[in-house]
Amino acid sequence: MPTTPDGPGVESRRKGGPAQRHGRVRTSYARKVELLELWAASGVPEGQWVPRGPTDLARWDDVDLGVCAWTDPSITSPDRSLYADLRVRFDRALARLAEVRVERPVNASPPGRRMAELDRENAALTGQICELRVRLSNLERDLRLERQRRATAEKEAALLKQRLSAVVLPHGCEQS
Repeated sequence: MPTTPDGPGVESRRKGGPAQRHGRVRTSYARKVELLELWAASGVPEGQWVPRGPTDLARWDDVDLGVCAWTDPSITSPDRSLYADLRVRFDRALARLAEVRVERPVNASPPGRRMAELDRENAALTGQICELRVRLSNLERDLRLERQRRATAEKEAALLKQRLSAVVLPHGCEQS
């Protein structure tokens, strides 16, 4: 169920530093492009909302599909170097979708108070999922670095033990 970037849950996704935000945006952008490429190849699922352009792509927020909205309009800019590869893929997928004459449903989410509540809850949970994905990625990176540091420290300790064993101590002193 698409929501706008001003909807609930977006504020929670703005937390974190630039690296976290970049990771969340890149993950969401890639997911959106992958879905559009899949739909261009195999058809759009019935009743599914399809973005018409970069603005719609940025606003696309669907928990069920695992995509998050973003508010920075420059992200989908064709010359934005961080995401240029994804923009090229997006344009190709959109062109292929247009060739198969995909029509966008008038209303992809049914009206009603309960639906609105669920949409807000879903938006918040999507933001949390995106944040958790980035945090997991950061933790995996930190774990790799710590393992490298530990291996280096163990090698240094072994080298120091080897040097210590070669030290000749004066008579009456014992090496422990």
